[in-house]
Amino acid sequence: MTNAVSSLLKNPVLVAVVLLTGFGGTFQYGFHIAVLTAPSAYIKKLVNSTCVQRYDLSLEHWQLSLIWSFIVSTYCIGGLLGSLCAGRFTVTYGRKRCLMLNNVVAICGAVLMVLSKTANSFEMVVVGRLVYGINSGSLLVKRNPKIP
Repeated sequence: MTNAVSSLLKNPVLVAVVLLTGFGGTFQYGFHIAVLTAPSAYIKKLVNSTCVQRYDLSLEHWQLSLIWSFIVSTYCIGGLLGSLCAGRFTVTYGRKRCLMLNNVVAICGAVLMVLSKTANSFEMVVVGRLVYGINSGSLLVKRNPKIP
């Protein structure tokens, strides 16, 4: 055990990879569950402005709450889909390739959410959260060696 720690400390790139892997794995799941409360007013404003621009209709409070609850729950639906598909993809393509392709999925979700305000489309937030949920769900399953 001491030999493994000393060899780990001699290679700073390996330390960085270990830290980035730990930080980028399950951290994303907890982050996306907790992070949505801070920008909630901005996202609700985006939803309302999109409806005003498209349909010339200002949403009532209950309509906005319904759309907001759908945006929040989409992440969990994506997590369910990702965890259901991860085992088969891992067996078919291998863990390393699936983890690397899963990073592309995460980047696509982030790009969708970032560009949603520019495109004035709250649907991009919904799809981005779904894609991020798929990313997180498949990450959690792929890191467990007991699940095929």
